[in-house]
Amino acid sequence: MKNLNLKAARAAKDYSQQQLADLCGVSRQTINAIEKGDYNPTIKLCLSICHALDKTLDELFWEDAERIMRSEPGRKQHIIIYRAAVHQPGSVLDYEVHDDH
Repeated sequence: MKNLNLKAARAAKDYSQQQLADLCGVSRQTINAIEKGDYNPTIKLCLSICHALDKTLDELFWEDAERIMRSEPGRKQHIIIYRAAVHQPGSVLDYEVHDDH
């Protein structure tokens, strides 16, 4: 699934994919692949991107369960929220996803 939040946050900072990649120590192709939804970054890279764009993990990488289920009909997912930290830069949302297939 495309990461439009990342693309919008990058554009709001007026960064090219190359500029963001340089700030995060990865290739432009990696940033492009994340934005296109072709690559799932490590948590370390997610945090680096969030820091560079002054965003939280939730703002850039959290997908709500309802949207996931609409995009993948027939897939049963149970998302259990254990703890939601206060929404501050660098905050973390703990969750677990169970797939029933």
